[in-house]
Amino acid sequence: MNSSDTPKSEHSTKHGSSSSMKQRHQRTHQNKTLLTQEGAIMNQPQKHATQKVYKAPQEQVAATQEPANIVVMKQEDAESPIVSITEQLVERSQEGAQQLAHMAERVQRAMSETVEIGRTQMEAASQARAVATNCVSKLYEEWMSSTQKAIAENVDVSKELFACRTAQDVMSLQTRVMQMNMERMLGNISRFSNSWCTMTAEASEPISDSINDAAHRLSKAFTE
Repeated sequence: MNSSDTPKSEHSTKHGSSSSMKQRHQRTHQNKTLLTQEGAIMNQPQKHATQKVYKAPQEQVAATQEPANIVVMKQEDAESPIVSITEQLVERSQEGAQQLAHMAERVQRAMSETVEIGRTQMEAASQARAVATNCVSKLYEEWMSSTQKAIAENVDVSKELFACRTAQDVMSLQTRVMQMNMERMLGNISRFSNSWCTMTAEASEPISDSINDAAHRLSKAFTE
């Protein structure tokens, strides 16, 4: 074997060993890549399972929250009629209080009107008493005037009676006296009746006006 061939063989041997090392490195790198990919593929189900495990409590929480939300909605639905009834009761109580206050005001006004009416009635009674006294005084004066006139006529009749000389004169005088007395009596009755009616109307007018005014005041006090 030549010496020149020996370096060539060594060089080829070195070149072959280096190429084999490169191939080993490539294979090792490929194996690592495959292992990494397999690990990633194997880890994906674990992550998905972990996500499911983590999602499961959230779904349970949502499932537990749904009945609570339903209970809250039912409570709100049950409370809404109660709130409406409470508002109606409050509104009615306010209306009742206003009506009572208005009624109390009416009663107070009616009481003050009653006091004023009592005072007016007293004044009307005093006026009626004064009118009645005046009318009675006038009636008394008329009666006294009629009586004096009758006495004077009777004196004249007595004089005429003494002057009669026959029975016919006496009968004629008697007839005339009876007629005169009848006319006087009817005249007195008519005159006293008119005077009495006038006196009653004048005496009752203040009382009647007072009663009408009292009725109007009381009606106004309770209606306004």
